[in-house]
Amino acid sequence: MKFYRIENDQNEGPYHNRNAEQLQEFLSKFDDFYFDEYIKSRPTPFSEGFKAFIKAPDSEAFIFGFSSKKKLVAWFTYSHEVEYFEKYDFKVSYYTSTEVFKSKNQSISKRENLTLIKRIDFKDFIDK
Repeated sequence: MKFYRIENDQNEGPYHNRNAEQLQEFLSKFDDFYFDEYIKSRPTPFSEGFKAFIKAPDSEAFIFGFSSKKKLVAWFTYSHEVEYFEKYDFKVSYYTSTEVFKSKNQSISKRENLTLIKRIDFKDFIDK
C-alpha cells in the first residue's frame, strides 16, 4: 500500500513538537494567514477516528500520512506551507507499507511497516 508523508531529515512531520511551533511562527508572518481558519481546515486525529491508535500503549510507533497523492496535496493547500517546506528542508516521503489505516483525509501506519521508496521536493511532487 502507498503511504505519503511530509517530513524532514529526522523523519519528523511538520506538526511534530518543535516543528509545529516553527511552522506556526513562520506562517503567522503572512497577512493572509488566519490561524483559526487554518486549524479548522485540518481535522484532528480524534475526529478522523484514530483515537484508539493515539491511546494505544505503542502509540509512538504510529505516524500520520496520506494514502494518496491527491489527499496529501489537498491537505497542504496554504501557499506559504510550500515556502516553509523549502526553507526547512521538508520533503514528500513516498513509502510502501504492509499495513495502513485510512480515514477520510489522513492515514496512519507503524513506521516499522514502511519501506521508503523515495523523497522528493513538494513542488516537484505536485508537478508530476
